[in-house]
Amino acid sequence: MSCCFGLIFYKGTKKENPDSLIADNLICKITRSRFSHVELVLYKNKEEDTYKCLSSSFRDKGVRLTDIDIHSGSWEILKLPESKNITLRSAFDFYEYNKNRKYDLLGLLCTLSDRLKTNNKNKLFCSELIAEILDLKLYENQSPERIYNYIIKELD
Repeated sequence: MSCCFGLIFYKGTKKENPDSLIADNLICKITRSRFSHVELVLYKNKEEDTYKCLSSSFRDKGVRLTDIDIHSGSWEILKLPESKNITLRSAFDFYEYNKNRKYDLLGLLCTLSDRLKTNNKNKLFCSELIAEILDLKLYENQSPERIYNYIIKELD
């Protein structure tokens, strides 16, 4: 199967995204990020103007696949670097293996410090899931901003 499209980052501050919620703003403050969420974009839906995406969502209470309008203005879009060649098969296999995992709010709070780790095998937060798929080190301490900066650096 073909490669995944890329990553999208939800603009979580009111300054950048008037549609962001108080929870988004809080996550941005906790993670010291302008983004409150990150998704792996798998493919474009042919019937709709949406994209199938994979992540772990606080709103959806855990790991899930969902359809997102990535061109709504609320998202920053980045293509994956060639070094991160993720296939649809590997993304769907990852989803199947992790689909029952709940959202890891405590893990998200641990991103405040590189020394704090929960490593709860039953839960994932969004950037932890994405970092695990991308095979980044210390995936449990990643924030959307750290992943964004990593991808930008890889693309240069």
